[in-house]
Amino acid sequence: MQRLILLAFPFLAFAQSSSSSQSLSPSSSPSSAAPSGSTSAVPAINHGTNQYTYMGCYNETTSEPGAPRALTMGVQLNARWESEDDMTVEMCIAYCGQNNTKYAGLEYSRECWCGNFLSSDSALLPDSQCNSTCAGNSSEACGQSEKLLVYNRTGAASGMWAEGARSGALYASATTALVLGFGTLML
Repeated sequence: MQRLILLAFPFLAFAQSSSSSQSLSPSSSPSSAAPSGSTSAVPAINHGTNQYTYMGCYNETTSEPGAPRALTMGVQLNARWESEDDMTVEMCIAYCGQNNTKYAGLEYSRECWCGNFLSSDSALLPDSQCNSTCAGNSSEACGQSEKLLVYNRTGAASGMWAEGARSGALYASATTALVLGFGTLML
């Protein structure tokens, strides 16, 4: 019978035999091996297509009371505001492209958000914070809880679709603003 003895140094492990010789021999380190049934592979960041290019990992802003979503004036992949069990970056980008939005964002491994505004309250985070695997492709990343992988439409229009603009409500600032039903145009 073999028993594993861990010493004070986690990188040293010895197998001990229950025979009368009680000899110790070096064994491979258990701390470097992946647990059975799991992988240590980190999903890759998909850098986009010719339609959308990768911008980075951004935090969601809904944890602040009354704050808009990170991607505003947008739609989620289906009309019932549910997630997709086969979500991939390509699926989200294609959907947002069909809806002609400036941004595509993936969150919670299976949510796709499209929008024309990226909230000024949303901050750029390290890519490592958006490393949940996509529900439909475990080799690529699809955001994280309260964090989105954001893609920018290649050659997207500027001006009215400026980053940081607020939609759906009057936004008071030192500049003149024209409030429209679908967003705010800064003059």
